[in-house]
Amino acid sequence: MKVSSLYGSYFKSEDFEHGPRTLVISRFEHEDVGSDKKEMKPVLYFEGHEKGLVLNATNKNTLLPTFGDESDDWPGQAIEIYVADVQFGEKMVKGLRVRLPGTQATQPAQSTQPAGGPPPPEAGDPGPVAGR
Repeated sequence: MKVSSLYGSYFKSEDFEHGPRTLVISRFEHEDVGSDKKEMKPVLYFEGHEKGLVLNATNKNTLLPTFGDESDDWPGQAIEIYVADVQFGEKMVKGLRVRLPGTQATQPAQSTQPAGGPPPPEAGDPGPVAGR
């Protein structure tokens, strides 16, 4: 017997290290996911997969506006699961996030300019030229 089979099998960030995947929800369960302390949490299961996704508050709040509050309506809906840096206590860790297929997580634009430096050149502008 595999020890891992004694506990629920849930997706982890390592399962998505090769990039996001779109999965179709097959069912919505409410089950004990804790080890020592009993913790009942919502879990999504997907067509063609044995592992489930423990639905944390952030991911629930992402899906609620589109899928609605009635979990019986969620099967058949597609979601994309991806890995993101998330705050866990005082540490940043890799965590799973969800989004609707075809949408991208919004990331703040990263500037390659040091703070306080000149703005990047406009399209067609060669930028600063020595002697000008």
